[in-house]
Amino acid sequence: MTSYVINKQQEDLQIRKNMGLVRLLAKSFNPPNLDEYDEYVQLGSLGLLKAIRHHDPKRGKLSTLAWRCIVNEISGYVKKVPHFHHLCEETTYVVAPETVQDVLPDSLTKLEREVITLRSGGGYTFKEIGLELGYTRGWANKVFKTAVAKIRKANHD
Repeated sequence: MTSYVINKQQEDLQIRKNMGLVRLLAKSFNPPNLDEYDEYVQLGSLGLLKAIRHHDPKRGKLSTLAWRCIVNEISGYVKKVPHFHHLCEETTYVVAPETVQDVLPDSLTKLEREVITLRSGGGYTFKEIGLELGYTRGWANKVFKTAVAKIRKANHD
């Protein structure tokens, strides 16, 4: 990745503006206690800082790159922690966002994959997904439903 020049004041501003995303993603990993949550937030902050330092505004929104960097930092830690395990409630599994990508069928478009990952792996609302990707809540909901239909079809074939 190429580093882009950003001064310390701009960097601090971007960190403050995006800490909500860090906290949201840290919470989406279902930390077992407050200490683990704090650890996830610290790791997510490192991911955010990496994203800020490597973000090229010509290539897209900072939040899109930051989301991936934050998730990567936290999930790298989560995979190493012995007490972490996937939670199961009946047939619904809560999994790390990169795991969601591993089980999606090839028939999904790039946008469908992004929406499914943000919704299922990242815990985003349809409104947040729409805002993140530059569309509306209704658009995100429609794309999600289309993707779910494709996933069901792929699992029944």
